[in-house]
Amino acid sequence: MLSKLSSHKTLIKSVLHHQRRGYATSVVESALDQSLHTPSYHLPKELTKAAATRVTVLDNGFRVVTEPKVGETSAVGVFIGAGSRQESVLNNGVAHFLEHMYFKGTNKRSKVDIEAEHERTGSLLNAHTSREYTAFTIQCLKNNVDRSVNSLSEILLDSKLDEKDINEERSVILLESEDVSQSVEECVYDELHRTAFPDSGLGLSILGPIENIKKLSRQQMIQYQKDFYTAERMVLVGTGNVDHDKLVNLAERNFGHLQSATKTPRPLGEYQVTPEYIGSDVRVETDEVNGLHGAIGFQGPGLSSGDMVVINLIQFILGAFDISQGAPGKYAASNMAQYIGEQGWAQQVLPFLHGYSDTSLFGVKFVNDGGEDTDYLMVEILRQMTRLCYKVTTAELERAKNLLKLSVLSQYDGNLKNVLEEVGRQTLLFNRRPSAAEMFARIDSITVDDVKRVANTYIYDKEPVLVGVGYTKEFIDYSWARMFTSSIRL
Repeated sequence: MLSKLSSHKTLIKSVLHHQRRGYATSVVESALDQSLHTPSYHLPKELTKAAATRVTVLDNGFRVVTEPKVGETSAVGVFIGAGSRQESVLNNGVAHFLEHMYFKGTNKRSKVDIEAEHERTGSLLNAHTSREYTAFTIQCLKNNVDRSVNSLSEILLDSKLDEKDINEERSVILLESEDVSQSVEECVYDELHRTAFPDSGLGLSILGPIENIKKLSRQQMIQYQKDFYTAERMVLVGTGNVDHDKLVNLAERNFGHLQSATKTPRPLGEYQVTPEYIGSDVRVETDEVNGLHGAIGFQGPGLSSGDMVVINLIQFILGAFDISQGAPGKYAASNMAQYIGEQGWAQQVLPFLHGYSDTSLFGVKFVNDGGEDTDYLMVEILRQMTRLCYKVTTAELERAKNLLKLSVLSQYDGNLKNVLEEVGRQTLLFNRRPSAAEMFARIDSITVDDVKRVANTYIYDKEPVLVGVGYTKEFIDYSWARMFTSSIRL
């Protein structure tokens, strides 16, 4: 087998303090103040011209963050530091169920009235639940910001949670669950989390099991809301054509009365108990999937770790390819993507990174026919990952840096919805919004030795987690995979 493993598109999808009316306001020009790890380098002057991110903390710990941009449209959203990770086996799925219920009507207005208002004003209301946070956002014309914030407050704090509506919504969520179950990619990543973090909320799925969806009660929803929809876990974000002081006044009026566990907001990771990671192997044998969808993963650092930038770079060094986008390997610059493509071992190879406040899962997902080349494919992926422990070229690192910079820029110079999402997520995670200048400088500071050090820390002689869904007969034995994390020069 080793004789077949001889040496040997792109992946772009990973304070001036003063007192004012009883609450602290911050203006973060370069986002270096309040930093978790103060950089020792100087920021490039050409990257320090971005609009200031302003932060205000109300008396109860509720945060207001704005990042203005000239234009005729605005985006506002409320981000709550709670998702499926804060659930247990008994109430798994409650955060997502709650998200649905907030659109079913309030004590003041019906669902139809709320929808009619947003259609009349040309506003787009969206929401989503993740493992660590839940977001409710509205894109609107600039003169509808007040109405949008009032609407967000109403649906989050004054929803009826009517028993009849809850029972009707079960069927909707069950259909959604059925759709998700048909997504092999979702299945792979859910199994990856479940087997890596079996005793933690991180191992739970976002929608929850069908049996929970069928029986989650109104009381469970109210209790979850009471426990986690507290002021210090919530952030009101505004991007586009927004006025910070006006948004603060709106927040004070709509959210200033909320109870809080502490009036000093903290990075999300400080609320968490880091889960125990277990290297493991899970295979879901099924004839309903054509071929094999698999993943090889490792535990990585939390998003606040300085090593996370390097983990991001590793994704781009490894590279990706999809056979549907052209001849496999023909345009792939990375060793792994090019070699696997040339051998015809896979239809798709895609590095992944699921980052959380205090831990992460990173690795490579693949799709192939499940045939006899599967073990060659998996060993080559492991070989390319462990190769980074001792060999990284300057050329591949520079290529990865440029690709990562392009990805980073989309978080600052993209559409308002994407920028809004990043501001909210980063405020919850870090209690600050790192600037593009800081991110570029961090990327530029990474050396070949840094990549080797991080690869040795998180890959070398570490327990991987393996997931296979579909035809798994040729799936590599776990002991082989474990061996290749330390036999790095084979």
